[in-house]
Amino acid sequence: MLNDEQRPVMMQDRIQAAAFPGDNDSTLKNVQVLLHFDLIRWLEEKARKRYLEAADIVGLENELVQRMKQAVNLDPRPLEPAYGMIAAFYRFQTTGSCQMELGQDSAAHWEMVKNRWVDFYREKVERLTQDGRITRAIVQAVVQSHISAREEAEEALEVLLEDRYGNLELKARGTHRVGKA
Repeated sequence: MLNDEQRPVMMQDRIQAAAFPGDNDSTLKNVQVLLHFDLIRWLEEKARKRYLEAADIVGLENELVQRMKQAVNLDPRPLEPAYGMIAAFYRFQTTGSCQMELGQDSAAHWEMVKNRWVDFYREKVERLTQDGRITRAIVQAVVQSHISAREEAEEALEVLLEDRYGNLELKARGTHRVGKA
């Protein structure tokens, strides 16, 4: 089991791996790394609630529903790649728009960047969990105990998010010339 000191380093590596040309907002990346665990947990909770509500409406009782009902705390780490993709998409959309304003101190800038990111993330999670396929993939990724089944669910979620957000590196290359500022 990983301790909390190891988690941000791993997420920081994931954020760096999802970088694209022009992705150089270190303040935003730091905010995304520091908030990742709470926001990933929130994604899992929203998907769980949505899935169980839908199952209740149609009267679905299967192994996945039972495991969701019985589980108190699920391991959200399988959702880290999804968080990284959403974080990269936000950085791509906001490139240059999170700069410190004239006269703004660094604490106020940090707070502004944090609030904008959290607001965007929560809105995206609301939208993502309206898609039953994405909600099911999230739930399956955190509930599956067998590594192969968990990996399949993580891969399905990654494909669904790639379909939604596209290849940011290719998009960025069209916007920013590689190696040019």
